[in-house]
Amino acid sequence: METISILGVRISNLDRAALLAKAKEFLADDKQHFIVTPNPEIILAASRDEELFYILNSADLSLGDGIGVKLAGWLSGKNIKRVTGAEFSFDLLNLATTEKLKVGVLIWKKGLSKKTEVENALRAKYPGLEFIVEAVERDAAALPQGDFIDFAPAIILVGLGFPYQEKFIFHQLKNIPAAKIMMGVGGTIDFLTGRRRRAP
Repeated sequence: METISILGVRISNLDRAALLAKAKEFLADDKQHFIVTPNPEIILAASRDEELFYILNSADLSLGDGIGVKLAGWLSGKNIKRVTGAEFSFDLLNLATTEKLKVGVLIWKKGLSKKTEVENALRAKYPGLEFIVEAVERDAAALPQGDFIDFAPAIILVGLGFPYQEKFIFHQLKNIPAAKIMMGVGGTIDFLTGRRRRAP
């Protein structure tokens, strides 16, 4: 798989169809995988945060999110295939609906979108999707309890904002055995509920 480095952070240079094909491979194998979506802000933060830098470069897929990443690629003579985290999150939700896969969504307790709003949006936009939504603290050491783990989601979307979601995924993926894919989704949750509008 071709990767392009921006300030030392590797970006997976795959188009949307190839990324989805990779996700299907991940769901079919016997390993756990995680996906990150570094934008310019996250990449700059990683230059000051050694743990975040390591986590980003340990991911199975790294989507260059934001036009700034594409511009940085052009400046280094590379054409990065831009697929936003929101686009790919929605692709995963469509895949889960079609393939009858369970989805877990973790949101920040103090975030803009509330649990009931996320649940209502998922029911409206992905009829038939089996899902669970949990509102949690921004704590990489705090594993969701009870129902979330018992629900055994195959795909988990983590919307805690960076660097909290990346650190949570890195430290907790192994503690959720049913999870095949965990992905940091940042503001995607607010796009889903309509609380925020996506940039063009």
